Amino acid sequence: MVTEISKRVDGLLFFDGGASSNGDGTFRGGYGFVLHINGKTYKGHGGAVKTTNNVMEFAGLCYGMDMARQLGVTHLVAKGDSKLVVMISNGKWNAKLPHIKRAGQITKAKAQGFTSCVIEWIPREQNKDADILTHIDRPTKSMVESSSSKKQMIFVFGSNLAGVHGAGAALQANKNFGATWGVGVGPSGSSYAIPTKDRDIRTLPLTTVEHYILEFVEYAKAHPDETFQVTQVGCGLAGYTAEDIAPLFKEASENVYFDKAWESHLPGKNFWGTYE
Repeated sequence: MVTEISKRVDGLLFFDGGASSNGDGTFRGGYGFVLHINGKTYKGHGGAVKTTNNVMEFAGLCYGMDMARQLGVTHLVAKGDSKLVVMISNGKWNAKLPHIKRAGQITKAKAQGFTSCVIEWIPREQNKDADILTHIDRPTKSMVESSSSKKQMIFVFGSNLAGVHGAGAALQANKNFGATWGVGVGPSGSSYAIPTKDRDIRTLPLTTVEHYILEFVEYAKAHPDETFQVTQVGCGLAGYTAEDIAPLFKEASENVYFDKAWESHLPGKNFWGTYE
């Protein structure tokens, strides 16, 4: 009998995040990470119109951890210059704000996916490579002002209750419509999240999804001055079909526009196009 022995793969992750004032009490930001595995280097970065410095720091860590898992890392050492993120991730500090508390919980859950995961604080001068990446996708103030001056449709997408916007329409919502990392239900930025998966990224029962859809329908009716761009919620990674989901929006008001892929299921409704 041959016993298969798992191969050890070591990874070294540097992560960072930052935010700049929009001048109106809100902040625009970006995150970045640099991952070293067996002599190879991988990088990632992203940004959001409305966010906070701490949220971007957690985003850099979590997206870096996700890439490490995808590339087969078993033993990870992660280093960042945010003492708050490091201490909360290690369970040494308690978060007061709900979204930061949830970010810490998500980080701890991701850490358990490795055979070992050490998260360490380092001085900022030792984290320059990751810091540089935080500026690549960080919107400029003029970009924020331009987007604010235009009446933008609210991007409605399928999410998970953990608020991890890492793929599909959720990723686009995070990058382009200000969906806040860690917020899995309701409005944030110029987006609206409808959960189709739970905190452990498992598909929710259809009756539960229906509850969140009806909440959105009521929200749209209560905001007639806004227009809403609904994607094919639940029909991607969650595994539902248009026949399952589209009819649940039948009571939506006229300010809600749907993906044309649902046109046969929602006669008489408005449609904006399609999202691939």
